[in-house]
Amino acid sequence: MRALYKIVHTSGRTGWNDPEKRILEESLWMESQGHQVVIIAPEKSPLYQKARAKGLSVYGISFKGLSRLKQSSELVEILTNEQPYVINCHGRSDGSIALKAAQKAGVPCRIISRHTGAKLKNSMQNRSIYKKLSHYVFTSSDFITDHLKDTFKLRDMDVFTIPGGIVPPENLSPKPEAAKWLADQLGLPAEERFIGSLLPCMSPKEEAEVLEIAEAFRHVLTEIPHHLVIQADPERIPSLTLALENRRCRERVHLLPPVDHTWQFYRALDCGILKPKLKKGLPVTGIPRELVKAMFCSCPVISTPAGGITDLVIDNRTGLLYPPGDLDRLAGRIASTLIRDAGTKERTHAARETVKNRHTIDAMGRNVIRIYRLHQVKLDKQRLPASFHHA
Repeated sequence: MRALYKIVHTSGRTGWNDPEKRILEESLWMESQGHQVVIIAPEKSPLYQKARAKGLSVYGISFKGLSRLKQSSELVEILTNEQPYVINCHGRSDGSIALKAAQKAGVPCRIISRHTGAKLKNSMQNRSIYKKLSHYVFTSSDFITDHLKDTFKLRDMDVFTIPGGIVPPENLSPKPEAAKWLADQLGLPAEERFIGSLLPCMSPKEEAEVLEIAEAFRHVLTEIPHHLVIQADPERIPSLTLALENRRCRERVHLLPPVDHTWQFYRALDCGILKPKLKKGLPVTGIPRELVKAMFCSCPVISTPAGGITDLVIDNRTGLLYPPGDLDRLAGRIASTLIRDAGTKERTHAARETVKNRHTIDAMGRNVIRIYRLHQVKLDKQRLPASFHHA
């Protein structure tokens, strides 16, 4: 009989981004496999609200403010009562409190997950979290794994790259049908064709990156019949519209609020361009979920080689890469994707197979369970009398 586990996830984040989506989807998958999941997060966070709505067990703790000592006591009580096999913390704010509480409560398997590519300092607090309080570190990309190994001198068996897993739809629309849907959204004739930006523009800092894509698109206007579609926060659309107003490509560049039907959107594109969100020059997430979704939808992708993106986008094998800021190279990559059909089909097929094999929720869940079981074997060996070890 396979082992079933009770798993606690903690998060102090109050946004609804890739890490929070991963926590919820992984939790629902675990529940579907017969495991039990408890989520501890701020009560006003989308993760707490959505997990509760899905019927998961939840506790509300902020992991911030001046009441950290009280929160620590509450966590010890929760974990003692719940008696989970695993606790998985997803940031420094929750990890610094919850891992200590889990140690006091005797939780057998303690994990800290690192989702962001931002560099960590080798500080006393970070060493405590990543080397002393946790048994394992989970990351979402080899880029993050390599950084943590170098910073904290972690061994191969201490840190594991476990890419986030998407939950694919049961059926994808045929590409012509999806393209017609997108044309309808934009008020264009049904036969039009599209390329698009994979990550929506959500802040003033990202507007320059969007305009860079538009400028590269302008360079190939005469070679391709496509329209460029860019998703943007409605608050950003007026300023982007003004910036595009005097450009020759304006009539074929379209701005849309972020679409709800993301699978349909990526399916409609003949090419997707990824400009990763950066913080101090490093990617905010390991491998963006939107990149994985686009690849699963057989959307050919072009990206800059930032952080964990190169785990998935292998140049000329699963996609195309270009140096940041090189508009001529980006324009050439766009034209190559849309004009050279045979090479594009090969890359797109390889990308989709890679996602199916390594980046679905099933693949992620199996990898996580494998670590739980390895730890269980390790604990079982430690409990054996000394005579058994030498038998």
